[in-house]
Amino acid sequence: MKCYTTKTAAQMLNVCSETLRRLCREGAQHRRVGRRILFTESDLAALLESKVMRDEVNPFAQKPKVEEEVK
Repeated sequence: MKCYTTKTAAQMLNVCSETLRRLCREGAQHRRVGRRILFTESDLAALLESKVMRDEVNPFAQKPKVEEEVK
């Protein structure tokens, strides 16, 4: 079973390593060895399939401005 560090996994997923740490705090699959956070290939696959990574649920996304018509 190959394990990846947070830095390596973040590069593979094209996200910031702090984003991965936040996802772990929110319940994403990962392994801990001491203070190190490690991800297996199945953990990374689960992250890719999650709604958060597909941008279906993004709490930081900016909402489009809706301009009301003036009558």
